[in-house]
Amino acid sequence: RSSIDDFSACPFLYRCESRYGLRKRFPLLYDPARAGNLLHKLWQDAWKQREQDRGLTFAKLCDDLWAAALADKYSALASDPRLSKRQLPRLREQARSVALLMDEMENGLAGSRLKSECEYKLPELEIDGVRFKGTADRVDFYDDGVVIIDYKSNISKSHMQELQLAAYAKVLKEMLGLNTLGFGWIGHRDAKLNGYFAKDSLRAAYLAVSKPRQSVNERIAAAEEVMVKMAEAVKAGVYPARYENKDACRTCGFQT
Repeated sequence: RSSIDDFSACPFLYRCESRYGLRKRFPLLYDPARAGNLLHKLWQDAWKQREQDRGLTFAKLCDDLWAAALADKYSALASDPRLSKRQLPRLREQARSVALLMDEMENGLAGSRLKSECEYKLPELEIDGVRFKGTADRVDFYDDGVVIIDYKSNISKSHMQELQLAAYAKVLKEMLGLNTLGFGWIGHRDAKLNGYFAKDSLRAAYLAVSKPRQSVNERIAAAEEVMVKMAEAVKAGVYPARYENKDACRTCGFQT
């Protein structure tokens, strides 16, 4: 999860993790963070090859590039029999399902998108002397704006209240003058995309499975509000806990 969403959930949680560098420690054999890095590497390499040869499908690229991404980002999935028996085939099947989703998505986007850039480093935005920076998993460019895509290991719908992509949209507008046509999350656990889109036609092209009540601009405004509060907190050095956020408190590793 992003820093802006940590701060929105609880400024004290943000202080512990992002400012102090503390992390909750989970004594789990399977490492979701490393699995996420593997999936990001896979799709980054797949998009790079597909930009060179549009005849390639993501289904084929997924199969061709899987071994290299696995060795680079999470080799223990294959070498540890406790992981290779269950977690490895599960993750690979999820990647294949997302590859098929993106192949279907590409059929609806053919000819309309100018280009796609993965691991797109955003320019820094300064708010009241505090700099915000980030890197988007993928940005699709069109004549009249951009669509921001984020890859997630879990269910896509669970990220609908997050503000990270809306904050990216704010940065792109302020720094590059780019209008955001939509943003969404592709979940590997459900192989679906959920998000916010300014046009129904674009929502349909991205195969988005829900139509949220809030608009793209409303989400961007919400992100901007949190960013302003973050800047104030950083300058003042004050990060009060949000005890009313029971969900954050329930899973917080810093109660003591």
